[in-house]
Amino acid sequence: MSLSVALQQQQQQQQHQQQHQQQQQQQQQQQQHYYGPPTLSPISDHFPGTDAYELKGQKRLWHSNPLIEASISSNEDDIIASQENLKLTAKSLQSKMSKITKEEVLIEQSIINLKQNLNQLNEKVSSEDRFEDDSASNEQQQQQQQTTASTISSLSRAIYSQNKPLYRQPSDTEIYHENQEKFQKFKKLLVAHLAKKQQAEKIRVRYLTERYNQLHNQWMKKLNRKENTSVKKEKDAKYKEFFEKVFPDLKKQKDDKCKLQRFAMPANRPAGYARSEANMEEIINEIHDQEVKIERMKKLSITPPPLLDIKRRSRRIVDENRLIRSIDYAPKPWNSLETEIFAEKYQQYPKKFGMIADHLENKTAGDCVLFYYLTKTEANYKQTVRRNQNNRKKEKKFRGQQQ
Repeated sequence: MSLSVALQQQQQQQQHQQQHQQQQQQQQQQQQHYYGPPTLSPISDHFPGTDAYELKGQKRLWHSNPLIEASISSNEDDIIASQENLKLTAKSLQSKMSKITKEEVLIEQSIINLKQNLNQLNEKVSSEDRFEDDSASNEQQQQQQQTTASTISSLSRAIYSQNKPLYRQPSDTEIYHENQEKFQKFKKLLVAHLAKKQQAEKIRVRYLTERYNQLHNQWMKKLNRKENTSVKKEKDAKYKEFFEKVFPDLKKQKDDKCKLQRFAMPANRPAGYARSEANMEEIINEIHDQEVKIERMKKLSITPPPLLDIKRRSRRIVDENRLIRSIDYAPKPWNSLETEIFAEKYQQYPKKFGMIADHLENKTAGDCVLFYYLTKTEANYKQTVRRNQNNRKKEKKFRGQQQ
């Protein structure tokens, strides 16, 4: 409906424009008719045998004739009246033209609005068409996907039906059962071998402990023999008197230790060594503390691992960390001039190798350090520096005395 209305309005506008053009053409023709130069018929037409006018140059010279003058005056009145009528008609036409122009502006605006509405409608229609096309394309894609999925499933079923798997799990294979049977036979041998290995390790550790205890007892016997000699006892007595005088606390600790050893005897010994109950409690507390210390030391003690056997001792670990296989460093040679410059500048700037390297073109601070440590024993740079310092001091003193 909206499209048909818009087309009708366009046709009406075209008709209005054609009518307006026709009216403009008629007005132009009327203006030419009224405002154009009046066509005068020659006098010879009205009065034969007489000349109407004569042309001299570009001017018309009329002959005086009363009849002609009367006709001219009547024509002039008619012309004036016609001119007034023309002015009135022109004014009316101008007012009509202004109305028509206003109508044209309104019509153009309405046309523009209608075009905009038409464009909006076309866009809506195109968007609806696109949506329909998209929906149709989506439906087509879904149908294609469904068809492809159905074909793939049918093909997979056909392939699966033709090529069914032989085994669904490892236990379906024959080699699985063969390996189980072999392992059952081999299991007894493996367990026996591991048990034998563990038993041999236990025997070895037991032998090592027994041998260690045997050697330790022998060493302790030798030590007791040496300590129980008369010479050793005399030396110990001298040292004991000396230390007890210098360190009286040691004597007290030794006496307390003897008391504890005396009271920590078996239960068949007669009691009554403690003088009082308080003394007995102190002794019991000291014994308890000593036992606690012994238990703590046992917990904190680390049992050393047993000695390795021959096979384990034969194993080697090759550590190649920070190993330099190819040394491409070549020390730069020093000529006699460079060594002289180095010695002079070292006397001026001792141990300032960066400043020394500034005076040497082909050498860096690292090269100067390396050269110093390679030649310091031969050149004895420190002694030369000391000599120069002493000479400077002497020169200063001499100058001071002269002044």
